[in-house]
Amino acid sequence: MTPYTFYDELYGVNYHLFVGKSESYIKKFVNKTYDVEFNLDTSDMEGCCCAFHSAKGFTVLIILNSKFDGSPALTAILAHECYHAVEFVLRDRGVASNKSTSEAWAYYLSYLMEKFLIRLSSLRKRTK
Repeated sequence: MTPYTFYDELYGVNYHLFVGKSESYIKKFVNKTYDVEFNLDTSDMEGCCCAFHSAKGFTVLIILNSKFDGSPALTAILAHECYHAVEFVLRDRGVASNKSTSEAWAYYLSYLMEKFLIRLSSLRKRTK
């Protein structure tokens, strides 16, 4: 599976979701697509989220090291990594986490989860 990629026009963010891809694959993708050195050891993690700025704008990578099976455990890992994405994006855009902004954070988390779960669900249906 190539990464699931989409552009969030609201906050101007490039998103890439990698599922079960090797570190070397992700590194080559990032280096080729963004001309950015990517050196992150994810071997002891179930998931990871990282963000960076490049000439092509702000980018967030969400990495799930296991094939997504729709289980509660892997859905929880996705939610965890999406929360980090929300943190990276909203803090970068100057939206602090506090009582008056909590709904913006919650809605953005819901938006990301829905985008990724729809994609992961369609991929699972095709591989059955």
